[in-house]
Amino acid sequence: MPFLLVVCLLVYVTLAVCLSMAPTRHQKAENILAINTVDGKFIAPGAVANRTQAAHPEGAFWKDHMDLNKAGLWNQLQFKLDLRNSKVLNSIKARAMGFKRLPPIRASVGGRACVLSLTSVEKAMPDFLTLPRHIREFILRMLCRDFPLVTDQPNVCRARSGMGNSTPPFLLMAIKSQAENYEQRQVIRETWGKEGQVRGRTGEGGLVRRVFLLGRGSMRPNVTQEKLLIVENKQHRDLLRWEFKDTFFNLTLKDVLLWRWLARRCPNTRFIFKGDDDVFIRTPALLDYLQEQVDKEQQKAAAGLKHDRKMENFVVGDVIPLAQPSRAKDKYYIPRSLYSGTYPTYPGGGGVVYSGALAQRLEEVSQKIYLFPIDDVYVGMCLEKLGVIPRHEPAFLTFDFPEEEDMRCAHHSILLVHKRSPEMTRKLWAEVLVPPPECRNTSLRLEPTPKPKPTAGEDPPKQVLTNKDEIGIMDLM
Repeated sequence: MPFLLVVCLLVYVTLAVCLSMAPTRHQKAENILAINTVDGKFIAPGAVANRTQAAHPEGAFWKDHMDLNKAGLWNQLQFKLDLRNSKVLNSIKARAMGFKRLPPIRASVGGRACVLSLTSVEKAMPDFLTLPRHIREFILRMLCRDFPLVTDQPNVCRARSGMGNSTPPFLLMAIKSQAENYEQRQVIRETWGKEGQVRGRTGEGGLVRRVFLLGRGSMRPNVTQEKLLIVENKQHRDLLRWEFKDTFFNLTLKDVLLWRWLARRCPNTRFIFKGDDDVFIRTPALLDYLQEQVDKEQQKAAAGLKHDRKMENFVVGDVIPLAQPSRAKDKYYIPRSLYSGTYPTYPGGGGVVYSGALAQRLEEVSQKIYLFPIDDVYVGMCLEKLGVIPRHEPAFLTFDFPEEEDMRCAHHSILLVHKRSPEMTRKLWAEVLVPPPECRNTSLRLEPTPKPKPTAGEDPPKQVLTNKDEIGIMDLM
């Protein structure tokens, strides 16, 4: 009997000590995340740091200490989505700490089943009905990302008759456009977006292919415009069109759906340029620039140096750090009730180049991040989730030249500039082909370019919503 009493006492003491050290059932998820955070990285207990672990930044778009009552709706939903995707918080150990197993979220569903319930959103956002209509429409449809591809180009990255080349493209140009921008598309086809084997300024260049990214013009398409697009596509075979409303806040869909299309149609493309149809690019200089990056990697490999996966993480553009959401009611307006905090570092959406290997990783990680209405910010969110730092290149000018710039040979010192009219694009391309004597030896610009505040713009076109097959937002939160 004394022996049994001693055993029971030891068991009682052991349980008491273990329970005192374990977190309570009501311990906040944020504290669990903080316990598993080392040097800004989210690390599972017992795991070692590796390249697949992404930064878990303080003060950015999701935090390891967040007051969910004060955070914007997007931040709250993303925080919950991170918990659902966390292997730690879905583990047996986490459930023993008091967490219920989190069900998978339907982040990619088709049809109207992805539309959030208006009633539930109004409860989560008291100021919802006071917001501009295009913002309300985005919020209600922020889960919708499965849209039919109504015009496909399955042969863009395959060998074409008469070209005698079966290798994948060195550079695929994916250009955001709208149905009515025919003149811009035609100028691009004749100038910097011309397909085929393109020579560099000094190097051999590479194989260039081109697609234009479009949505539907409106809920009631213009019949004449639709016929013109059919004729245009038959002639050029370079239009990608999806069944979504082509508005400013839907530009993010073009990124997400492009990545999905690349994985299916062009998985071996070396580099992808994604940008607007009103930019100007010195394509020969860009090809030389990209070939230089490839040569550096090959030289490292030949010297037996450790491979740092540089091309897997390669993304370059006009990088914008520490940007704040616009609270003025302009084109870029994002209310605090939707998003709180600063933006992650991101490359300006006017034009960015990334490797084909990175495009595949972006497609994968985008499935774990809710859509955001500013497309270039969303790309930055995906990059930060991957732990990839975009490279700033002063020769990418998405905000045009500074006012004090000497313009005599300025366009010969850049890789990209935004924005330029079709007439100016033709003129600049002629100078690329035959540079003036005084500009032939101009090198790429090195000094950083100051970022002016984006100008205000018009609200995007409006869209009619229905209440059919809606999702209650509390189901996600």
